[in-house]
Amino acid sequence: MIAEIMLKALKPDAVALNDDDRGLKSVRDPDPRQPEKTNAHIPSTDGNVTIDRMNSGFGDERLIFPATQRNRIPIGDVLAKELPASGLILEIASGSGEHGVTFQKRFPSLIWQCSDPDPEHCRSIDSWIRHEQLKLKMPPALQLDIRDTALTQQLGEPLQAIVAINLLHISAWDCTTALLRQSAALLPNGGTLCVYGPFCVDGQHVSESNRSFDDSLRQRNPAWGVRDQTAVLKQACEEGLTLQNITLMPANNRMITWVR
Repeated sequence: MIAEIMLKALKPDAVALNDDDRGLKSVRDPDPRQPEKTNAHIPSTDGNVTIDRMNSGFGDERLIFPATQRNRIPIGDVLAKELPASGLILEIASGSGEHGVTFQKRFPSLIWQCSDPDPEHCRSIDSWIRHEQLKLKMPPALQLDIRDTALTQQLGEPLQAIVAINLLHISAWDCTTALLRQSAALLPNGGTLCVYGPFCVDGQHVSESNRSFDDSLRQRNPAWGVRDQTAVLKQACEEGLTLQNITLMPANNRMITWVR
């Protein structure tokens, strides 16, 4: 299957750090996060950098995931090629909301619907929307879990695409299968699913830093870990999704795109 796809490489940005430290943003599993709710630290795949998930200090409910300042441009560059020209985009596990407001401003013809299972993150998303003066364009955050079988009842109109950034490796495997299953159910024919994050290939890590990162994730929660690209592609195929592109990204990440 891999030989049949277009495998593209982007020039790394100036800061070649892996941004998966942000990964505590989206997990619903019983609570390895709770003792670290204000400032969560997790080693980066670069092996020598720890990045904070922290309160902004702005006097409101905005949170900051500093990695978004580095990865939003390369992620946005790929999304510009993969997303439709218009329509509703659902972002799963949006975290702080910084990506959401960035992409809403970059793609004004789209409607960017953020979501997250964590109510604190949803409040941060809404606060970022207000701060960026996007209330008339961008809907409030949805508090939802991708594993919820009643997900369709929370969406007001048909989707054109689903985006998940740094979700798979900091959630259990059932979140991956649910994301693929729900995407196949919710997207129209020709709809797009874009998934960004680190992956190993055929059980092999693409770098030693990714291997160290994977070890640190599994020490925190045995259900977490860098997902195997082959296993994810196989599961997506079983759900009826067609592989479109695998794009190599800075800092040992990838964007995998499927169409319904």
